[in-house]
Order: sequence, then structure tokens, then C-alpha cells
Amino acid sequence: MRWTLLLATLLAGLIPVTADARPDSRRMSCYQVQDLVARRGAVVINTGRHTFERLVSSARYCQPGQIIENYWVPTRDRRSCLAGYICKEYEPRFRFDD
Repeated sequence: MRWTLLLATLLAGLIPVTADARPDSRRMSCYQVQDLVARRGAVVINTGRHTFERLVSSARYCQPGQIIENYWVPTRDRRSCLAGYICKEYEPRFRFDD
């Protein structure tokens, strides 16, 4: 019984507690944020104390009818870092109504 409890305690210590926590751009370098987005393709990341955004590496991670737009985030080493893109609804500049 003691060995089982000891083994369970040791194994619990190996599991990262922050596995499901969102990454925080302010605690990462610009390169680290860019690399994270590039590797995952799409990631939800904290950009401020109460703000977050879903960043993507390309339009393939957006819904049909959406386009990508550059998105800058604050990082540990830069005030503004081009981290990737956000998906936005396509809004034509001109409407041609008949």
C-alpha cells in the first residue's frame, strides 16, 4: 500500500500541471511565439492579463469564407511582434448591387 501511494505520488509529479494552460505571449520571445504558431498551425494564446486570441499560420486553419489578417502581440523582447494571423470574415470593399 505504501509503495503504491509513493509510486502514484511520483508519477503525479511527472505530469506537467500547465499542459492545458494557454501560452502567454508576454512571457515568450517573439521567435518562440512565431515558432509555436508555425508548429501547431493554430493556437489560442494569452496576449494580455484578460485578453487572448486564436492565431493561425495560414488560411487553411480558417473557416470557409474567412480570410487571414496579420496579428501582432506583445512579447518578452518586443512591444509588437508579428506572431501570425487571425481569421476574419471576408468583407468586400465594394458592393455591386443590381
